[in-house]
Formats: sequence, C-alpha cells, structure tokens
Amino acid sequence: MKTLQHGVLFGLALLYFGGCSSGDTTGEATSTGDAATSSTSTGGTTDPAACSRGTIEADFTTFDKLAGPGVDAATGELSPFPSTAVVSSTYLALKGDPAAQKRFGELMGPLSKALQGQAGLLAVQLARSKSCDTARTLAVWKDEESPLGFVMSAPHAAAMASVGDVSRGESVVTSWETSDVEEATWASAAKRLSAQDGPYY
Repeated sequence: MKTLQHGVLFGLALLYFGGCSSGDTTGEATSTGDAATSSTSTGGTTDPAACSRGTIEADFTTFDKLAGPGVDAATGELSPFPSTAVVSSTYLALKGDPAAQKRFGELMGPLSKALQGQAGLLAVQLARSKSCDTARTLAVWKDEESPLGFVMSAPHAAAMASVGDVSRGESVVTSWETSDVEEATWASAAKRLSAQDGPYY
C-alpha cells in the first residue's frame, strides 16, 4: 500500500497545485487541533528550514471544499465509510524557480483527464502555503486497489518522473487504513506525516 499511495498522492499534488494562484483560494483552513501547530512567518517567504511536514503553516489555505462522491452534499462532510477506507496525505515542498513552475504547468492537463471519474476516489481536498512554498493533499479512497488505474496511466508516470524537477527534496507521503471518518483530517495527516521516515522526494 505504501508504494502505491506514494505515487498516487504525488500525482494529485502535481495535478492540483501546478497552476494555482492566490486567487484560487477559498479561505483559511479550519483549526487543526493539537496534532499540528502553526509555523511562524516574519513576512514574505519563510526560511524553508523553518517549515516542516508535521507543522501546519500559519498561512495554510485550502482550495475549494472537500469534494468527491464520498462527501455528503448537504453538510460538506465525509459520509460514514461502508467499512474501511484508505486515507493518504502528501506534503510537497516546492521549488520556486521558473523552470520548475513551467514543468508543473506542463503536467496539469493530462493528469486532470486521467483522474476525472477515477473509480474509488471518495474525496479530496488540497491546501497551500505561500510562505513555505508547500502544497498538501488529503485524499480518501474506497480501498487499496482503487487508485491502480490512475497509478498505471501514462500521465501519472510522467508526473512521477518529474517529481525531482519540482520538489526541493523534502516531500513525503503517508497513508493509513481506517474505518473512522474522524481520522481523515488535516490534523491526523500532519501527525502521521511528522512520524513518516521517508522515502523523501
């Protein structure tokens, strides 16, 4: 499961954050609780060394709402899982140079087409920090097998081959199986990312 989810979630991070700008945000994320604390920014870009995967950034901002067939349309919350689900989270530490940003843009269209209608994707939400130049994903899949079609696609293979072009080397993914929707949160993700010992990308 670990190898599979590493590939899937880096693909999701590349897909959603390559072309995002500050105008795409919908407001700050809700409090993450005790599992993660806010990083400190002194204005402008924070020293990357002061940013970490287990610390929710001070300017952590989500893009859109939690979305997918596993989300209750009336409440915007995850519906109870029928049994268990696989939750994954990516911490992507981005390079800020123009070449890396250009490569990001080149990967977007094909990845979007590959993911559209992907069977088994229950929910996804994305977040960004401008001060730390980081991107985070939180995704929920029906089961371990669900992401295989996406992982095996040519656009995803191209994105994985380009991770080194867009990541500054501190990016990591974690995944876990749960029957509790309360475990599919940014707080849980930050805690698990903090304990993750690699591999890093």
